[in-house]
Amino acid sequence: MCASLILGTANHLGKKQIGEIWNDNADRVSALKFQAPRQAMRLVIQRFQGPLYSLREHLAHGTLFVDEFSQKREPEHLEVFAPGADPVILKPGQARLIKAGSYIVFEIHYTPNGQAQSDRTSVGLIFAKQPPQERVRTIRIQNGVKIAIPPGEENYRVESRVSLLKDLKIVSFMPHMHLRGKAMEFRAIYPSGESEVLLSVPHYDFHWQMSYILSTPKALPKGTILVCIAAWDNSANNPNNPNPKVEVVGGLQSEEEMMAGFVELGIDPQSDSLDFFTDAPVPTQSEKLQSLK
Repeated sequence: MCASLILGTANHLGKKQIGEIWNDNADRVSALKFQAPRQAMRLVIQRFQGPLYSLREHLAHGTLFVDEFSQKREPEHLEVFAPGADPVILKPGQARLIKAGSYIVFEIHYTPNGQAQSDRTSVGLIFAKQPPQERVRTIRIQNGVKIAIPPGEENYRVESRVSLLKDLKIVSFMPHMHLRGKAMEFRAIYPSGESEVLLSVPHYDFHWQMSYILSTPKALPKGTILVCIAAWDNSANNPNNPNPKVEVVGGLQSEEEMMAGFVELGIDPQSDSLDFFTDAPVPTQSEKLQSLK
């Protein structure tokens, strides 16, 4: 059956067919590009109501993001919907940015349940009435490390590191993995060599993928190493594990795995530079042991 989507604020902006939910054994990813109006210099969004999915039993997760023309970096995430995820409600003075003429993309991961059905997905956008004091932008810590979890492995770990190119302010975190996700930690290693745990989620639950909004934003100086460590449980002891006898690789499907350490930054709304960090090398085990001596 076909899936359809509506994008709009109080007024209906558009509706398009975006794909089909097939009655077979494979997950499907559907996507729709919807062009933002060109008459405005830029559109600024302060709050999201949704995305709302009429067929949640088919939905693995979905992402709403902005795809600008000739964009070379990760797209501007507007909302990540996952089981148990929180709606986006920004603080007064904060907003996200959608440039005029860019494309708003819905990427929806459907999982069949043996019965073909249709879906009607919608999202409501509330535009900021005043110029924002702070722009909120989501980044993801995962510098290309491949995931290959052996069968039965109960504590497979991957570490990614980036080095900050400028002073940054973190406003929230959102760990995202799939069914075998076990734990995720964010850590800062300061230029002085001191280390601080910024967020530890020792009992990650695929069904409750919450955002962790900081009561006080965390300022990190230029040169800080931001570390994201993820762990997975591919053993029979994991009740969410669909098959502990197979090797699990990275991918978009629920039975595959993902490491997405989402971090939300508060940045100057007038800044055009989005070069926040560069990949940093992850020490080998022997190097880690040597540093402890």
